[in-house]
Amino acid sequence: MGNIFARREELLKEAEEVYREIFRESILCLEESYHTEGYKKSVTEAFAKAARMWKENYENEAASLGICSLYTSILRRTYAYRIVLLGEEFWLARDAVELMWVPEGLPEFFERDISSLLKILKGTFPRLCRDEETAVRFMCGEYCHGAVYKLCTDFLEDILKEEEFLQLSKTEDFFVFFGDYRGEGEILYRVNER
Repeated sequence: MGNIFARREELLKEAEEVYREIFRESILCLEESYHTEGYKKSVTEAFAKAARMWKENYENEAASLGICSLYTSILRRTYAYRIVLLGEEFWLARDAVELMWVPEGLPEFFERDISSLLKILKGTFPRLCRDEETAVRFMCGEYCHGAVYKLCTDFLEDILKEEEFLQLSKTEDFFVFFGDYRGEGEILYRVNER
């Protein structure tokens, strides 16, 4: 059993070293597409849809907007994030809008990188089992989340300036966060701090 854990530890260490290089090269291509007007529109439209859904379903004020990662989406290879608008009771609130969002180009980008990485790793670690491949995929998922975090921080101002968001009834201390669905997160924006 000790050999299995030692192999897994070695595998993940090498995977991180190799993936750092792969990611560094491929993120430049993804960032290039981020800066097109069409891409910006597709991102802001996803968030505007959440604001429209809130206005259609609830009369009270929205207290927060979340961009949440889902670890199951890495396992299922959908790379979907959950956009959530929540009432004042946060996760306990009955008034919530949740919709799935897949950043354009992200699944293809990540799958291409993972395929390249696994091909390299199979040279050093023959007979990778499915659990080992999944462990590598989850480890690399942090880089994927980092790319989406950067995308969201870059477009946050545009998202909040969308007409639907400007018209959305918000609490005095409305905030935007990025993190794990129903887990830890980081506040990206708070109304009273700007």
